Amino acid sequence: MELKEFIENIKIELGKIFPTKEITIQKNLKNNSVEYEGIVVGNKNAVMYPVIYLNDYYKDYISGREMNEILQDICSIINKNQHPDIDYRLIQDVPRMKQKICCKLINFEKNKLLLETAPHIRYLDLAIVFYSLMGVCEEGSATVLINNDLAEWLEMDTNALYELAIENTKRLQPYWFQDIVSVVTESESEGISLSDRQVYASTCGALFYVLSNKEKNFGAAYILYLDILENIAEFLGGCDFYILPSSVHEVIILPSFLGESDGLKDMVKDVNRDVVLPEEVLSDNVYCFSYKKREISMLEAV
Repeated sequence: MELKEFIENIKIELGKIFPTKEITIQKNLKNNSVEYEGIVVGNKNAVMYPVIYLNDYYKDYISGREMNEILQDICSIINKNQHPDIDYRLIQDVPRMKQKICCKLINFEKNKLLLETAPHIRYLDLAIVFYSLMGVCEEGSATVLINNDLAEWLEMDTNALYELAIENTKRLQPYWFQDIVSVVTESESEGISLSDRQVYASTCGALFYVLSNKEKNFGAAYILYLDILENIAEFLGGCDFYILPSSVHEVIILPSFLGESDGLKDMVKDVNRDVVLPEEVLSDNVYCFSYKKREISMLEAV
């Protein structure tokens, strides 16, 4: 069975389970130009509903997973997405939506098509883009990218979006900083499978640190906050440090006193290729924060 036929079959079966719902198929361009096909199940007059992406379910089906089991999973997601903490009506309320606008970092070169449709600011080899945080629940965060049409509806230019997002991100998604061995130990105790953190931890141990936000969702944006980076440098004894882009969700901090930076870029490339999901890769480059200059630069420019 091809992917297209699989998706059509899912749509037919969901139509039987949710006869009063409107069911549509969507093809979306995700981060790093990764294309996903999904399905939306909602009320006909609803402003918006989340997309359930089916590519991974198709891989499971090809690997032998039963269709009924896949449908049970999807139905569970549909029911969970009626969560009271996620308010999709927010998109109709301009003042409330502005209070929820945050920022995230994505790779500039890998997202040129997406960036043509969305306000953004170039930052090193990355781009700052904006999203509205619709809500956070146990299953994760629901977000909506601020594209050009939405920015026009909000009557906000790029600079206004940036100023508001920088303030809101710190308030809505507080930063989180911890040594990587503690993070990995906690993950292993919860039965979480091999991750990029474990690769870095096995390489350099406790002198690696993780910087993200408490939700671990688009937390790499915290390299935009020089005051936080300065606090980290002071915590490390007033030294410079390297920033390894673990994913769009977090970065790894490595004190410069550990030695030369040789091999760090290769390490990041290897982890991105072998461990990180394609749509979650941030960059193959390494950055350096100068405590004296209070600025970030790409490692090649150091």
